Amino acid sequence: MNTRLRSTGRAGRMGVALTGLLLVASLLPMGLVSVVLGAASVTVITGSPLSISADTAANATTPAWTPLTGPAVTESSAGQLVNAGSVVLTAPAGFEFRTFAAGGAPAATIGGTSCPNTMTHGAVTTPSATTVSVTITAQSNTNPCQVTFSGIQVRPTTGSPLPRTGNITNTGTTGPAGATSYGTLTMIAGTAAKLAFVQQPNTTPANTNFVAAQQPIVKVTDQFGNDLDLTSSLPFNIALATTTKPGGTGDMTCTSGLTVSAAVASGQTRGTFSGCKMPNTGLAYVITASTTLVGVASKASNPFDIPDNLGFETQPGGGLGTGSKAQGGIAFTNQPKVTVRAGSANFTTNKATNDTTTVVTLSIKSGTGTAGAILTCDQASNALKVTGGSAQFTGCKIDKAGTGYQLIATSVPAYGTNAWTSTAFDVVAGPASKLTFTTQPAGAAAGQAFTTQPVIAITDAGGNVATTGVSANVTLTIGTNPGVPAGVLTCTPSQTVATATTGLNAGKAVFSGCKIGNSGVGYTLVASVTSVVCAAGACATPGVLSPATSSAFTVTSPAAQITLTPSASVITWGGTVVLTTRFLVNGAGKTFLLQGARDGVNWTTIQTLITDVNGNSSYAYRPVTNLFYKVVFAGTSDLIAGTSNTTRTVVRQIANLRPTNFGAIKSIARNTSIKFTTTVRPSRPELPAAKVSFVFYRQIGGVWTFIAKRDVYINSLGLASWTWKFSTAGSWYVRAIANPTPYNANSVWSRLERYTVR
Repeated sequence: MNTRLRSTGRAGRMGVALTGLLLVASLLPMGLVSVVLGAASVTVITGSPLSISADTAANATTPAWTPLTGPAVTESSAGQLVNAGSVVLTAPAGFEFRTFAAGGAPAATIGGTSCPNTMTHGAVTTPSATTVSVTITAQSNTNPCQVTFSGIQVRPTTGSPLPRTGNITNTGTTGPAGATSYGTLTMIAGTAAKLAFVQQPNTTPANTNFVAAQQPIVKVTDQFGNDLDLTSSLPFNIALATTTKPGGTGDMTCTSGLTVSAAVASGQTRGTFSGCKMPNTGLAYVITASTTLVGVASKASNPFDIPDNLGFETQPGGGLGTGSKAQGGIAFTNQPKVTVRAGSANFTTNKATNDTTTVVTLSIKSGTGTAGAILTCDQASNALKVTGGSAQFTGCKIDKAGTGYQLIATSVPAYGTNAWTSTAFDVVAGPASKLTFTTQPAGAAAGQAFTTQPVIAITDAGGNVATTGVSANVTLTIGTNPGVPAGVLTCTPSQTVATATTGLNAGKAVFSGCKIGNSGVGYTLVASVTSVVCAAGACATPGVLSPATSSAFTVTSPAAQITLTPSASVITWGGTVVLTTRFLVNGAGKTFLLQGARDGVNWTTIQTLITDVNGNSSYAYRPVTNLFYKVVFAGTSDLIAGTSNTTRTVVRQIANLRPTNFGAIKSIARNTSIKFTTTVRPSRPELPAAKVSFVFYRQIGGVWTFIAKRDVYINSLGLASWTWKFSTAGSWYVRAIANPTPYNANSVWSRLERYTVR
């Protein structure tokens, strides 16, 4: 027989793939078959999910055990709870079983509707505080059985925090496959036991309402501080009383909030007070909350202060400068310490040591020191929240040298005049340590010299220019380079010297002619040094000056300045006009379109052209009709797109009269008819047909007298013809002209064709 076994569950369980398994089992010695069919079911503990009070927890005032009813495991067919297999009930995290040694008596009962009582098990044990186990010593062989646990007791290990819930699981080697829970345990809050401050009153001036985040909020909790939903007990009161009064006077007053309301969103019940304030200055006030709920203990607040003053407990200043003076850009030796206090007496006895919320801000007192000086501290915006009533600032320094500096301390909340002044101190220039841009580059257009050229100085840490004892060669390079393609910096000269000279530019490197070839947003320049020479003590680190980076600036593309000039404003058909283009700014190698339009509105491209190294381009063009011309430039990284001026060249038609006598006077007989033909150019299908005027003159009394005019439109070949009969003797001449069209100017009059009629 070829019988296969197939795994169906966790380690130690085997499933049977063939119906012949029972026959195989009967042929094997008992104890060698370890098979789980996986079809057994679980009846979870009664009441699952079972709620257990936090008041029963192991660390509660009176811990207690909660008995469990069940669980039970029921086979659907014999042998599903296998011989030597174990069922190990494991408590969820945060819960524990009562161990046998501590008096618990867990048990397991075998039964079931048709159980033959052939199944047996070993003792039910609690090998640890989190497990209860039983081992099957003989499995059922004929009919299914049921194993029911009893006498198991459980409790939470600690009374907080909430929420806490979890499933009892089986970590043993036998039992129903896929069963993840033998019952759910949930710890809930205990009974109301005490009050707790959700929000504490805190430091604020006298007769000033606490800010919203410091208005007292009091809630009712169990012994562990777990929130309670006491909606069914509403309404009940929570009262506040001032129980510690510095100086013996002053009770806190509030405008509302003494009756508790339910916070529906969280299911909690709390008293939210508003408009609370203290009438008098004092240190270490305490208020106590009490309630009408029976058995709920009162709660005292944290001590809090009602100050009215600030003071510099440690005055700012001092340093390595001559006379122990602070140096520019270098942190003071004595860092300012500002203390919140009640009254202006000494800082030891009147310090608001309970204050942890007041925010103190430092600034330079207006009119002291050097105008434009900047104070910086390690703390952002020079602001610091007090700890134990004091704000100990660090890293405070002033950049510019000057005398008689004073700092002002202000606070939120504000106490008194809210402008507390330090003693005066001086800041002197320190040793040279870095380069500084004293004039930032500005007004940059691609390929054009900056309108504001950079000036770099040798300075101390605060930016005070070192005018004696140090010199260096300064070089500029591009730092951030947003150009596409990358910009290239050129200056005249490329390197300049910052030296300790006298006068306006002492200690400075003044550049000129600096420019960047391509536009971009966010360029920076970096100034660095070589050949640093320092006199004794003149440099913080001999031979070393830190580089400087300029402020970011934009290199714009200048507007294209394009001129277009024709060689002639009027030409005759067949002639050439030379169109000269000139880019006045950044014009080298620029590609542009030369365009033409008959009406000055509808433009077409005549040619794509490129300027030479000087920004010039010339193009010889033979137009057919009158045209407007312009240049269109699409733009590049160093030049904004633009269009030139519009110019116009008029094209005269040509009109050739035939026959021609080539200047001679032809003699003909009276009544001779001659066909005169004028050829007009241009004559294109898309152009309007030109009208030719033939005129005839005869000399009468020595004066040439107009006789006739004939207008004829040219045909598709550009020809206009008229036959004239010379019926009167005398001297005659004939001439012709092409009249203007919408697209061409008139031609000039043809030569006179002279005739003598006999």
